[in-house]
Formats: sequence, C-alpha cells, structure tokens
Amino acid sequence: MAAEILPAPPRPAGEGPAGEGDAGEGAARLSSPVLIGRADELADLVASMTRPPALATVEGEAGVGKTRLVSDALLQLGRLHPAPRSLIGHCQALREPFTLGPVVEALRGIITVGAGGGSRSTAGKAGTPSAARAVGALSPLAGVLRPLLPELHDLLPPPPDGVGDVNLERHRVWRALRELLACLGPTVFVLEDLHWADDSTAEFLRFLVTDPPPQLSVVLTYRRDELAPSSPVIGLATRLPAEMSLARLELAPLPPGDVRSLIGSILDAEEVSEELATYVHERTAGLPFAVEEVLRLLQDRRGIVRLDGRWARRALDRLQVPAAIRDSILERLGGLGPDARRVVAGAAVLAAPAPFHLLAAVAGLAPARAATGVTDAVRAGLLVETEPERFGFRHALAAQAAYDAVALPDRRRLHLVAARAIEKAQEPRSSGRLAHHWKHAGKTAAWVRCAEAAAEEAAAQGDHAAAARFLFDALSASGLPRTTLARLGAGLGREAKHALVSPEVVATLRSLIDGDVFSGAQRGEARHNLGALLHQLGDSSGYRAELVAATADLRRHPAQLAFVTNALASPWSLEGHLDEHLSWLDKAAAIAASGAGPAEDATAMLLADRAMVLVAVGDPAGWAAQPRPPSAGAPPAEHYEWVRACTNLATSSFYLGHHRRAASFVADGLAASAVLDYPRFIGALRTTELLVAWVEGRWEALARRAAKLAAAADDAPAAVQAKLVLGAHRLATGEVDDAERILLDVVAGASSCGAVPTFAMAAGGLARIGLHRGDAEGACAGALTALEAVAAKGIAVWTGHAMPAAVEALVACGRVDEAGAWVAALGEGLVGRDAPGGAAVLALCRGMVAEGSGAPAEAAGHFAEAEGAFAGLPHRYEAARAAARRGACLLVSDAGRDAGAARLLHALEIFEELGAAFDGAGARLVLRRVRVAVPRPWRGGTRGYGSALSPREQEVADLAAGGLTNAEIGSRLFLSPRTVGHHVERAMAKLGVSSRRHLPRPPQAR
Repeated sequence: MAAEILPAPPRPAGEGPAGEGDAGEGAARLSSPVLIGRADELADLVASMTRPPALATVEGEAGVGKTRLVSDALLQLGRLHPAPRSLIGHCQALREPFTLGPVVEALRGIITVGAGGGSRSTAGKAGTPSAARAVGALSPLAGVLRPLLPELHDLLPPPPDGVGDVNLERHRVWRALRELLACLGPTVFVLEDLHWADDSTAEFLRFLVTDPPPQLSVVLTYRRDELAPSSPVIGLATRLPAEMSLARLELAPLPPGDVRSLIGSILDAEEVSEELATYVHERTAGLPFAVEEVLRLLQDRRGIVRLDGRWARRALDRLQVPAAIRDSILERLGGLGPDARRVVAGAAVLAAPAPFHLLAAVAGLAPARAATGVTDAVRAGLLVETEPERFGFRHALAAQAAYDAVALPDRRRLHLVAARAIEKAQEPRSSGRLAHHWKHAGKTAAWVRCAEAAAEEAAAQGDHAAAARFLFDALSASGLPRTTLARLGAGLGREAKHALVSPEVVATLRSLIDGDVFSGAQRGEARHNLGALLHQLGDSSGYRAELVAATADLRRHPAQLAFVTNALASPWSLEGHLDEHLSWLDKAAAIAASGAGPAEDATAMLLADRAMVLVAVGDPAGWAAQPRPPSAGAPPAEHYEWVRACTNLATSSFYLGHHRRAASFVADGLAASAVLDYPRFIGALRTTELLVAWVEGRWEALARRAAKLAAAADDAPAAVQAKLVLGAHRLATGEVDDAERILLDVVAGASSCGAVPTFAMAAGGLARIGLHRGDAEGACAGALTALEAVAAKGIAVWTGHAMPAAVEALVACGRVDEAGAWVAALGEGLVGRDAPGGAAVLALCRGMVAEGSGAPAEAAGHFAEAEGAFAGLPHRYEAARAAARRGACLLVSDAGRDAGAARLLHALEIFEELGAAFDGAGARLVLRRVRVAVPRPWRGGTRGYGSALSPREQEVADLAAGGLTNAEIGSRLFLSPRTVGHHVERAMAKLGVSSRRHLPRPPQAR
C-alpha cells in the first residue's frame, strides 16, 4: 500500500536554555535568543545532518546544552528547501523500560491523534508549515508495527502472521522500523538522553546503523558518565558502514567569557558586570541550563538591577545559590499554591510525562482544581505539556529536585495512589511502572507480582536484559518466602545468560545457591545458568566448576543432565584433558540414546555438538557428522542452531589450518544471522573473519577493525581473539612495545576465558619479542610454560600453535635435543588427525631443529616443505617467513647463494607489501651480510605511500584533529602514547603543518 506522510519538524524542549524555556504560553522565560559558545559544534552538526546517511553523537553532562544545540541545528535545516523531516524521541529516567519507547515516540511525530479520536496529519509544530510529500509503498512486513504505532493505522498494511519465535519477531520489528524510516525520504532521526535508553532501543540502533537508509541522519544525545560500562551505545560508532559519516560532538561547560556573553544575551544587555558573571559562573560551573535557572531565581527575587546600562547583582551575599540548580527549582516550587504543589509532587512521583486524568488522580484533586494547579505549574516553568493533555517536567534535574522535596511518608502514599490509579486506568499499563510504584509504596507482594509480570513481558519482546533487571530488583525485597526466592532466582538465571552480565547478578545467584534456596533440580539448573554467566565474564575455571557441581544435582533429571555434560565436553579451556572431555561427550550421547534424554530436536543438537567437538580436536570423523544448513522454511530454532554451529566450526576450522573452510563457515553464519540476530555469535564470527584476513595477508585496515572489535565484542573470548589479531599485527609491523602490552593482555584473558589456541599463539608472539630483545632464556621459559600447558590438554593439533616459538627459543639456548623431542612428540600426535596447519608447523619446526644441528641443507628442505604447506592453507605471512628461513639456509653454501638470495628477496617483497617491518628488517640484514643488493627500504606503512599518509597515520591524524590527546588516541587504538606521538609527528611532516591544531579535520569517519 502506498503511504503519504506529512513532515512534522518539531522544536524539542529539553535541557538547553531555549528548550528549557519552552513551557507553553504564559510561562516565564529567560532564554538566550542565540546559541552562545557553540558555533563550531553547530556547524559540524548541521554538516552531518545534511550528509546522509550519517550518525552524529552529542555527549555532555546534564544541562550543558545538548538539546539546545540539536534544536538550533534543526531550525537551520528547516530553512532548507526542501527541508528534511525531523523526528524526535526522548528516553525517560524510568526504572521500568518501555520497549522501543523513544523510537515509538519519535515516529508518532509523523501524525497525531485528533480530539475526536481520528487520525489527522500534522503540518509541523511551532508554526512551521510543511507541504505533504508522497513516499514509497510499504511492504507487508511493515504491518508488524501496528501494535507499536496504532496512530499510524491508516498508513500501515495489515499485520502479517506471527512466526512464533521471540527473536525472529523482534528482528521483523527492527526491519519494519528501518523500512518505515527509509520511506520517509530525507529525515533527521533524533533520540535524546540515550543514557536512559532501554536495551531494545540500544540494540535497534546498533541494527539500524549497520545498514542505514540512504537518506537518514541519526542524532543521539547522551551523558557518557551515566552510560553503563556494558552499554551497547558505547560501541555504536564501531559498527558503521563505510558510506555512513560520523560526527562526534562533546560539549563542555562554558568558560567564564561565554557565561558572561550568555547572561547578556538572556537579559538583552550590552554589558554585564564582571561581578555578576563571576558569581553566576562559580555557582553554575558554566552549565547553560544552570545559568538560566540562576538568572530566573535572581530575577524572581529582584537580585538583579540595572546600573548605567550594565547588569549587576544586589545583595547576593544574602542569597546563597548553590552550584546545582536544585535550590532554584525548590524555591520556585515554594512560590506555588497548594494545588499546584500537589500536582508537581504527583508528577515527580509519576516520573514520566502523564495524562492529565492520571496526574489529577495522583494529586488527589478534582478536575477543576487539578487544571488550575497544572496551569500554575506550567506558568512557573516547572511543568510542560509534552504532548496534548500530557504533562511532565522540563528536565530530569527538575523532576529529581521536586521528588526529593516530597517527604518520605508522602512519597509512599503517592506511590500507592499512583499504582492504584494506573491499575484502574483504561489505557495500556506497564507492569514495570506498576512494579516501581508498588516497591516504593512498600507493598512487597504486589511489587514482586508486577516485577515478574514485567520480566515476562520483556522476555516475550526478546529484551532479556530488562527481564533480568526486574527479577534482580525484586530479589532485593526483604522477607520473601523461600519458594518466591527460588522462582525469582531461577528466572534470573535463565534471563541473565542471554543478556550482558554483571558481577552483581553472579553474586546474587551464587548466594541463592549457597543459601540452599533451590531444590535439587532447581539448584542444578541454577548452577548451569551461573556457569554460563561465568563463561561470558571470562571465568573458565568457575564455569567448569559450576557445571561439574550441577551434574550431581541433575542425576535424576537426564534431560537437563545431557545439556550439562555436553557443555563439559567443550575442550577449549585450559582445564581438563582430552580424555576427560571425550568421556563427558560419551555420557551426553548415552543419555540422548537412552530415550530418557531431551526431546528429539534437542537430541539432534547434542549430536551436532558432538561432531563439532570432534572437529575441534582434529578427528576426521567429526566432518561426516557435522550439521547441515536448514531449509528455507525451517523454524527459527533450526536457524539459531545453524548459526551456532557455523560459529563453532569456523573457529575450529581456523585453528586446524582449514582457513578457506573457516571463511566459508563465517560467510554462512553471517548470512544466516540476517534471519536471527544474536550479537554474541556475530562478534565471534567477525573475530574469526579477522583471523582469516590476517593469515591470508589482507592487512589493509586490519588493525583498525581489530581494535574496534576488541572494544565492542559482547563476550570475552571474541574480544580476546580480536586483541590477538591486533597484537600479532603490531608485532609484524615492528611496533614491539605495543605488541607486547597487547599480547600480555591476550595471554591473561585467554587463559581465563578458555581459549587455548589463542593463548598458545599469544605466548608464541611474546617469545618472539623476547628473542628479538636478546633474552633467549626468558623467551625459552615463557614459551615452554605455554607449550607445556597446551600439551597437558592432550590435543596435539593445538600444541602446534606454541611450538615454533618454543623450538626457536630452545635452539637459541643450545637445547637442540630437547627441541627435537618436542617436535617428535608433535609428529606423533598429528598421526591420524586432520590438521593441515599442524603439518605445516611440523615441517617448519623440523627445519629449525636441523638448522640448529648444523645441517643447513636438510633444514632448507624442511623449510621448503613448510613454505609450500603454509601457502596452501593459505597463510601468506608464515609462508614468507618460511621462505626467508629457507633462503638463509641456502646462502650458507656457494652453490645455493643465488637460490637463497632469490628466496629472501621474494620473502622481502611480501613483507614490504604486507607492511611487516619486523620481519623485513631481519631479511635485509641477512642479505646485506652476504653483500646482496636489496631495494631501498620503505619508511613505515606498506610500500608506496610516499608523501601520502599511511592508513595508521591517517587514523591517528583524524583523531588528533578531533582534539583527542595522545593517551586518548592510544586507548582507542590500543597504541602507547609514545607510538601515537610518532604517528602524529610523521603525519604533520607529510601534511606540512607545524601544530596538531592545524591538522585537517576529517570530512567523515574513515
């Protein structure tokens, strides 16, 4: 169906001076008519909005003027012909999330509901007329938005049939929202106060920015210091496609000079006394909103007088205005009549903007008296009409100040009134909001009942994080019966394992388990869930301990026991020998075959997991039993299992050396994720994709991608793998100090979270650094520690990842026989195993031992075999390193001089093409010793940049031009401040500027 939608560009109300003063007709206003001190930020924001697809983030503390900046930018856009549509949503400071609430609020700006109950189109707000614009047809998928946007009933097609899967339903809603935004044409989509966003909104934004509509500009405002460390918002900018521009704006409080200008603008004065400006700046910390509030208070108290055309203060010593704005809000509150104060108290307890009838009910006033009270509160600038017949505070600071002013007994009474009024209301009610009111009313039973209902509603929407929060909060209630604690705890474990985990949740579950709250089967399930949480946090040892303990609780419950034993069969952690893992695997298979295990589809999953474990340890039998992709019409659960299988098989294939097969599984997994979006799988697939790019020699922007994934990955193993790629790349490019720091972090993280091959590869890199610094004994000790730890697993195919560095270090220490024994053991362990990577490593290590034994011709043969094996994987970098070793051995004899020089020059060419300065320097040194002419060395980056910036230099220069310090840049890119300084100096020299302040600002995110 074709939909014709009218643009409605509103001017938002919010925390900036102009926005704060938009309190409706008759409201007292003290706002600056012009934006002060933000000219550069305004220009950058407008430029971003006019260059879609774009993402602009505006961060800063409360009251710093984020909303005012966005408002002025929208006003500038409104002067364009044609003007883009603007849609604005606000996240609310509510304890209960309204799933996708700010997104829905923004889209409601397309049309509004008329007084008669029918839909009517809007032509804009604040007297800004807009002409109707036709948009493209909406597909049947858009019908899933009808329950969320009943106001758009006439524009949306009929709802399609449900699919019966929460994750798939959520993904369909996201796709439909993106389609609706795309059909609007040029649009600025603003979400304010994202630090209060519910998890569904944050996840939708992550989905939206990865594939944005081409004419959409997204603007987000938030307070960084109020974002949770695990908030999906933090890594949002790392997911942008290349075509999407990025503008990051960080607003700081105004300096004294700008505060003085702001006062003059607000008071319409040509001059402002220094005394007044200093006084206001000291008490507002330069926050524009606080400046407005202080001036309003001073004006109300006649604290400002005009002397000879200048504004000054009078008797300010008698008016102790604090730096915060709380007292200004409270004093204005004190000037209200009793009915207005009751209305404000009711609004403070309700927290979110509320309809008039609900506000009147909570205030305990008849409609006429409530109307008078609301009018007085609006005129005082305390409340605003956020939409027709709905009222709330102009700012969260004002709401909190008013709430704190309500005495505790009155708060409890008002929360009780609010809960009862909401339950009686005819409009849809939120169980989460009810839980909040019952909690603060002191009604524990009702609180817990509504919290469980809210958790169920959130889980049905796929918002497991919100569900876990409701249950976690309810568990803090005192005096709960054991049965209630067990029910809440069981639900918390089930929901939390699908969400971002916090240590507090882990501690709560552990205390319930230790406190003997659960029965045997419940305790087993709780331990299983707790283990899953520990695994996400990177505690592999604790994860396995909980699973082992769970097996005792689930002895009489084979269906659940099968899943626990199956999880214990996973071989990736440093704990346990291969025989132990295979024993658990056999137990899971026996349960599945007994008929007493899980249902048929779950049994199929267990058998598929068995195949994946066999593949991981190099057993060829695993490939024959690997799962197959689902058919097009298969249920979502099968697609989920296929993505999981692709993720595991991709990782296993890579560490076996089946690099092309790993790439194929990554592609299949990412394609299947279009049906089912699960961030944890996406992160793991992307990191395996990075590993494949590393071995294949596709190093362009590799470090940048690895740094972004390391910061944004949703689980510990994926983050550790991304850091491994970053550390290996830093070492190859010669940034040894940074590589060492990163690889030390990888070793610690991998040993903790259970990533044995990752641990082995990182330890090998650290041994190479030790050898480079001349510390052969230290390199040998470190490499052998890692090698012994990996060998203790009994998985020979993984031992190879630590073997080359250990053998090289042993040979350097003169312990050639010991090195030979390790290599012989590796050869025996690879018999019957499908591990082409292990075979290549075996040839390489045999060459090292032969070279250390004084047999260069034999060594050259082994290195030739290794070179061919690595090239076939493919592993371009290691093939070049093997070629360099082969060439060095051939140079020993006169007969092999030409062939040896050719192999070294070939290796050097690859090193320079890759940018592998670390290895290139070694190859040059060998060639010079035998007086072979070598090409002129390049100066950083890959060969051929000349006077142009290398990708690393460009990345650092862009961040430096944005005002970041060397330490801040280093934190983002995993570089030391010293390395950053070198890159900045080279970039400045190439660009011919004398100061980092003169570095050109990037037109968009690179």
